[in-house]
Amino acid sequence: MFKFFLQFPDNFRNSEGGFDLKKALTSATAGISALVLCGFMLLWLVDSVIQRGEKVLEENGTDLAKPMRSERGDATGNSDAAIAQSGPIADEPSDDAEPDAFEDDIQSKSQRTSGGGSSASASAAASKKSSRTKKSDWRRELIHRLLSEAAEMAIETERPIDYLVKIASYQESTKDGEGAEESLAAATGIAFNASVEREVLSESLTKVVRAEADYGSVDRAADLSEQIPLPNYRSSALYAVSRTQARRGRFEEAKSTARNITSEKRRIDALASIAIYQASRRDLEAATQTAREAPHPSEQERVLNRIAVTLARTNQVADARHTVSLIADPGQKSDAMAEIAVARAQRGDFSTAENMSWLITDPLEKYDALARISAAQGRQKDVRGALHTASLIPDRDIREEALEDVAGWQAKLGDIVGAKRTTRRIRDPRDRAEATRRIAYAQVLWRDPYGARQTATSIGAFAEREDAMLDVAQAQARMGDLHQAERTAEMLVLADKRASVLSEIAEFQADAGQHSAAQANLIEAKSIASTIDASRVRSSVLVEVAAAQARASQLNDAFNTIIQIPEERSRLKAWRVIAASQAISGDIPGAVQTAQKITEPRTQQNTFIDIAKYVGQETPLEEAREALSHLQTPEEKIRFVLSLTESHFLSGRRPRHLAPGALDPRRGQADFERVFRASLSRQLLGRS
Repeated sequence: MFKFFLQFPDNFRNSEGGFDLKKALTSATAGISALVLCGFMLLWLVDSVIQRGEKVLEENGTDLAKPMRSERGDATGNSDAAIAQSGPIADEPSDDAEPDAFEDDIQSKSQRTSGGGSSASASAAASKKSSRTKKSDWRRELIHRLLSEAAEMAIETERPIDYLVKIASYQESTKDGEGAEESLAAATGIAFNASVEREVLSESLTKVVRAEADYGSVDRAADLSEQIPLPNYRSSALYAVSRTQARRGRFEEAKSTARNITSEKRRIDALASIAIYQASRRDLEAATQTAREAPHPSEQERVLNRIAVTLARTNQVADARHTVSLIADPGQKSDAMAEIAVARAQRGDFSTAENMSWLITDPLEKYDALARISAAQGRQKDVRGALHTASLIPDRDIREEALEDVAGWQAKLGDIVGAKRTTRRIRDPRDRAEATRRIAYAQVLWRDPYGARQTATSIGAFAEREDAMLDVAQAQARMGDLHQAERTAEMLVLADKRASVLSEIAEFQADAGQHSAAQANLIEAKSIASTIDASRVRSSVLVEVAAAQARASQLNDAFNTIIQIPEERSRLKAWRVIAASQAISGDIPGAVQTAQKITEPRTQQNTFIDIAKYVGQETPLEEAREALSHLQTPEEKIRFVLSLTESHFLSGRRPRHLAPGALDPRRGQADFERVFRASLSRQLLGRS
């Protein structure tokens, strides 16, 4: 067959060397037949291999995920990748693991080292997952015990009801319904037993009713509200009950509760809440009837306004416009139409939004609606439409604010030339400077450091120019472009801004392993800070330097910097920031030691509470409890427990700061203005 293909060109020629059509057709037919035969042979070979593989799997088990031995694998045949997928392997259980979790860890490690094949590997993975689940349950149980202890301590405080209500909300959030019920019952008992004055009793019971309505029993809340002696407090409590009943779909009960409210304002608010919940469930007729129960026509129209907005936000445009037609007051109608137009724009229906905006009779409402529609178009990357909508606004101030937003979105999407063209249409110096500042920041995100500096330096006003250069340097540091960040920092004139940004650059350099460069920048920042004459400004900058030194693992230098801070208040703030930084990095014992160095009692107690606030999910809770032993009063201990609960179950671990490259728009990150302000180091230092 192979010889046939090698001689295939010769089969086209006759004996004289010319082309022979009949012979060529015969040879082509033979060649095609040979190719078909080869294809059948290949299919037979593949089928044989598959059948052999299935037989092997039947003989050795069908776990296709059985790890293969790699060059870098361990002794059991598990590769590094397989080990990474199975989760971290702990040499020892954590201090807060319960006994069952400890036994599961031992069993899991025994199976991994026994070489028991794929079934042993799967069993080990399942055991490891079960261990993590039990460990999480154990942490939750410990938090529940701490909250129960906090509830007992709350009785000894000056404001026991406030603390018990707060603790109950945390217990409900951590799925401890029984504990929340006990805390609210204790608060109720204290309210009745300790309150002699009618006003104190009314205020206390109102707090309990609100808590019961939000995360307890709404029926108990309704019963308690009837026992409140003063009518104003009782009206507030009944409003909370009615709102919760409406939220749970118990509309008739909610309306019955609302009718018992003596305060007219609270009764109208309750009826509005009921109508809104009815509208959100697409029951327009019932919502309209509820609105008609308001005593005055003006209040009825206010409720109808809120119904129309709710309908628009739930994509019920026809019903929303019908509801607006029931409103006679021009102001209420304009407000409702504006909200509907903006709601449509936020859903991407820009043509309907623009058409509805022209039906708004109040000029300011119309201009404001057009500005908000333009912003919605920018957020959804319809920059051309946003520019068109902004140009329709007659009022110069509102139009230029809208154009500022459009320029920011153009720059964010990479249209720097278009953004600068839009900026030139802004006549107000401050708005134009802010738009230019946003363009410079966006150029950093698009990896144009030279263009960013050039744009920032084009701002005429000195203060705005310095702010823009500071933004550029900080953004470059967070993008990981540390060399360009240093070059931009050199162009800053104000000493406090330059020292501040050098401190931040040093943090990222330390994270990147550039320790000598980080130390040099911190020394320079400290030297620059010492030249600042104003004591308050110098103190603020030195706090930032000390914080950066601590986060760069230069604790001794940070402590020495604190000594040089002239103002006592700033020194105390520096201690708190350093302790919080240590807690964020997981060094709870070090954070406790830092807190112990603080001589002012109140700041020291707040620092211990900060430690609880910034404890991470992976930090053993027993280490965090060590800080609790340094607190003195019940109030401080309660605040500590609440902070610890929040850090573990309600908000999660706070990020240390943004990683280099986190602001790159091509990685699909969130809005750069929001991300720009998300650095925890700025939060700790109280910077915006």
